[in-house]
Amino acid sequence: ASLAEGDLDGDLYFVCWDAALLASVRPRGASECKAAEEAERSEVDALAEAEKKVLRERNDIGKIYKAWEKMVDGSPEGMDNFDAKQLAAAYVQALDRGKHGGSIDLPEHLRKLVNLK
Repeated sequence: ASLAEGDLDGDLYFVCWDAALLASVRPRGASECKAAEEAERSEVDALAEAEKKVLRERNDIGKIYKAWEKMVDGSPEGMDNFDAKQLAAAYVQALDRGKHGGSIDLPEHLRKLVNLK
């Protein structure tokens, strides 16, 4: 069974037949309902965009880390490799970007390596 497009799976509802209480309730018109639905849709869209941003940031963090790992493993200099140091700094920036905003500073050849936009 359903009520107002919701399911009746054990939720509790308040039902009132008190005429004195119901006299103060005013039904909303269709235009008010549409405005409320549009506001809710706008909020849902904003949340979806925020979630996409978080996923992109996490993806960037992973790509930078993997590039750093590969660079360190493939270089005789290891962690002392200049590009590896730049990737390590970018990794920290990527972590901080999610909390504090900001950008990731990487030279163009490393941005291309990690496919960072």
